[in-house]
Amino acid sequence: MVVRIRFPRGAMVERRRGKNGGIASAFAGFLTLVSVTCFILAVWRLGADLDWFGPFVISDGFFSHGQVWSATAIFVQYASWRLKRYAKALPAVETPEAVAESEARKSRAVSF
Repeated sequence: MVVRIRFPRGAMVERRRGKNGGIASAFAGFLTLVSVTCFILAVWRLGADLDWFGPFVISDGFFSHGQVWSATAIFVQYASWRLKRYAKALPAVETPEAVAESEARKSRAVSF
């Protein structure tokens, strides 16, 4: 006896640009906040070196340098900018009515 189990077809895998645009846009907003924080730490370190502000929170090590915080702020802001550009590549979201209309147009089209 042969038993066949038939599974329904799932969603087709799509190869389109900007598939994760919503997540990219949200993460880009978060990265902008991280970049601003890194810039504030860089200014604090510079101010601490010039005795304008109190002592910097990190006194020794790699992250005790203002250049590291400045470079990190620039890199993170660049990554945020690139993610925003990726999110804009997302095609417009179609409403169910628009999808039904385009399907109707396709079915009425005459192919030769």
